[in-house]
Amino acid sequence: MKTIKIIAIGLLALGLSLNAKADGQDGDWGRDNIKFYPLNAFTYGGVGFGLSYERIVDKKGLIGIQLPVHLGLSSGYNSNSNYDATFMFNPGLKIYPWGQRKTTYALGTSLFMTSGKETRESWGGGPTTIMTNYNTFSTGIMINQYLQFNITENINLGFEFGAGPSYINTRKDVANNTTFSDGIDGMVLFGFHFGYRF
Repeated sequence: MKTIKIIAIGLLALGLSLNAKADGQDGDWGRDNIKFYPLNAFTYGGVGFGLSYERIVDKKGLIGIQLPVHLGLSSGYNSNSNYDATFMFNPGLKIYPWGQRKTTYALGTSLFMTSGKETRESWGGGPTTIMTNYNTFSTGIMINQYLQFNITENINLGFEFGAGPSYINTRKDVANNTTFSDGIDGMVLFGFHFGYRF
């Protein structure tokens, strides 16, 4: 948890510093941004990739709505070579305190929902192990920080970091149709994107 706080504070400080040094030129930035995430990672989901669409909704460029979908691959609970896939839908609201510049910082909040498959390995007695397959679901909210570099009026790249509580976390045993609740937990998301604005 301490590492998460350090990363979040570091991103905030970097965003404030870079915006303070910006030349103040707004540029002709497009209101729409399609982003490809060649690398992301989130709790339960593991490491993967994603896509997102963002729309700047006001004329001053202070408010954006983002609709990202992430895919994560993980083998955290089993020792075989199979990977479990988890999808995350994470719509959110973004606030740009300084508007749209060459380097932009945004702070926002988002809802998230994940759905996936999970394989857990347990001891079955003697030399054997039992593999149990689950369908998983979780939902909650996150506070997100974004740092984006507008290389040109169309091309950008950036980072985002989000963390927050996951209020519902369930696992459904595929074999016997039994559902387990894991209680309240935490969700952390990190992403790196390439984007095209228009």
